[in-house]
Amino acid sequence: MKNGLDYSNLIFEQLKAARPTLSKLQSLSVKGQIFGFKDYQRCFIACEMLTWSFNQIEAFAAIPGDAQLNWENDEVQKMLDNLDKIDPEKIRINFKDQSKELVTFAKAAYESAL
Repeated sequence: MKNGLDYSNLIFEQLKAARPTLSKLQSLSVKGQIFGFKDYQRCFIACEMLTWSFNQIEAFAAIPGDAQLNWENDEVQKMLDNLDKIDPEKIRINFKDQSKELVTFAKAAYESAL
């Protein structure tokens, strides 16, 4: 309750720096569907998983910064309990795995184009 807004703003500031990259990734993901690349579904899923992780972090950041929440309310407490279940290490692993998947896909796509 004391530092929630500060933490929330800090996370959103970091996400702000990543947002243009996420937008570019989503745009390229849509364009990729048009070109019909071999094994493109793997790339598309990786893009979706990266977007999902970004959105999960964004949702996490919004909660502590909301000064209007009644922290004693049962529904708010359930929401906070769900936040406690978010495992940052799983998010890091997901980012790493999906990024690797994208690089592998891009490498194969460029090699087949040459």
